[in-house]
Amino acid sequence: MIELTYKRINLQLVHPFRLSRGVSTEKTNIVVSLQWHGVTGIGEAAPHSYFGETPDSIEADLEQVSRHLGDDPYLIDELTHRLRHEMNLSGAALAAIDMALHDLVARSLKIPLYRLLGLSAGPAKPTSFTIAIADPEAMGQRIQEAPEFSVYKVKVGNGSDLETLAALRKTTTQPFRVDANAGWQVEEAIELWKQLAPLGIEFLE
Repeated sequence: MIELTYKRINLQLVHPFRLSRGVSTEKTNIVVSLQWHGVTGIGEAAPHSYFGETPDSIEADLEQVSRHLGDDPYLIDELTHRLRHEMNLSGAALAAIDMALHDLVARSLKIPLYRLLGLSAGPAKPTSFTIAIADPEAMGQRIQEAPEFSVYKVKVGNGSDLETLAALRKTTTQPFRVDANAGWQVEEAIELWKQLAPLGIEFLE
């Protein structure tokens, strides 16, 4: 049988992470391990209150499914479909098990995960670095602390977004991606988008 174990990890954030709907200074995630025939696969659940998830609820989900994983980790699609649609597993818990299953299968085959996924070993695709809401000076400093990134995802929604983004544009020529986290009304988003376009915004989320 596939054996599931898990443990909590507490992550202290370097900077307060502020969005339009709140701020956090630490995160509690759940690391999931799946063991099968002496091989272990690892995944991680990041519970989010926006989706009604807590560390306790994730652990309750994991306890619920631990006896229903069967004895064939290669049936990834079948297992994850059953957990999602028959057991109504939360998104974070399902993601952790999905990661762990893929890791477990790749390790059991003694191949890198990218090979299991049919990918090449080429350079990693560029990703963005997230800049949480703060005063413009602090946000600019955080951009300067991560110069290796080719694009920055800027959180907005504090009422002075246009001025903040204009100030940040002076700190880097790299593209911005803007995420208001439901902090704008539709009409506001449309009007701001017209004004943001000249600032090198790739897209608005």
